[in-house]
Amino acid sequence: MGCVAGDITFVTLAGFHERRDPRDMVLETWTLSRDLNEWVQQGKRLAVADLWASESFRERGLPQLTPAFPVLSVDDADVVYVVMNDVENEKRLNDYGEVRPGKMVHKAHYMLCLNTVQNRVVSFTHVVPDNFRPHFRDVLATEFSAYL
Repeated sequence: MGCVAGDITFVTLAGFHERRDPRDMVLETWTLSRDLNEWVQQGKRLAVADLWASESFRERGLPQLTPAFPVLSVDDADVVYVVMNDVENEKRLNDYGEVRPGKMVHKAHYMLCLNTVQNRVVSFTHVVPDNFRPHFRDVLATEFSAYL
């Protein structure tokens, strides 16, 4: 949630907490009406399946990973930032020879800047962690960088 171009706005990844198939998840942006009575859906709903199928996603060679932690742009209502984590659970055998999930291994992280109206990846950053610390969940929209 944040203030985008003077409006109180929030973004959600519908279906994420219901653990739906990522293809069925949808990025939605909502704005509080000026009279503060209702939330109005803004722009276009962006389905993850449509994002993965977009030319800008495919031409960058991005993997089809589940987006998470959506963050609004502070100055462009059409832009949302998401994180995609490439993780793998190591398998381990317990004392009875049964395969159990082991330690989570973080292979890579991607932060994408998306134009949700045009269904386009504007830019992305790819990080391969040496010592993983889940810092992406702490990402906040800010105008600080506009003044550098």
